[in-house]
Order: sequence, then structure tokens, then C-alpha cells
Amino acid sequence: MAFLDSDVGFVEGATFAGGRWKALLNRDAAEDYEIPVDRFPVDAALAGALDWAAAGGLTADPEAVRAVLTGSEAFAEDLAERLLGALGIESAAPGEDDA
Repeated sequence: MAFLDSDVGFVEGATFAGGRWKALLNRDAAEDYEIPVDRFPVDAALAGALDWAAAGGLTADPEAVRAVLTGSEAFAEDLAERLLGALGIESAAPGEDDA
């Protein structure tokens, strides 16, 4: 993941089998930066993200993933955290120790 001034997030994923996907987080803010959002189709990103999660043995929530891919937040990092959760990756608070 990469972020543009905390306003926009760019996500790329790949599977070992060669599947690739990309997504744009905070589409409204991206338009303010004149980023061509049509290069990041939501349906393609959703399908790729779900395939990526399944290939990794994760249980994704398709509706939650779609909500993140079409949603907006003040900070794109917040959307990134929500995306990881929707893909089935548990969040850990900084400095949290399970030991």
C-alpha cells in the first residue's frame, strides 16, 4: 500500500498463482487530485481482493470490502485498516503483546 498525503491510498496485491489486483482508496479525494479513478474499477478490485484473500486462506466479507473500496474517510489509512479487516486480516494495536 502507498498513500498520497493521507488522502488517497493505492493498493496492489498478487497471488502465488499469478493473480494480480489493484485498488484505489478514497475515490472522492482521488478525483480532487485528478487521479483517473476509472483506471481502478471497483468490481475488478473486489474480485481480485476476494481471490487474493481466498488464496491466502482468509475469510473475506465481500460487502465490507466493497464498502471500503467505494467509501471515504478523512484519512486513507483508516480505509486501509478497514480493508485489511474486511479481507480477514486481524488488526493488532501498536505495541500490543499477546505473550
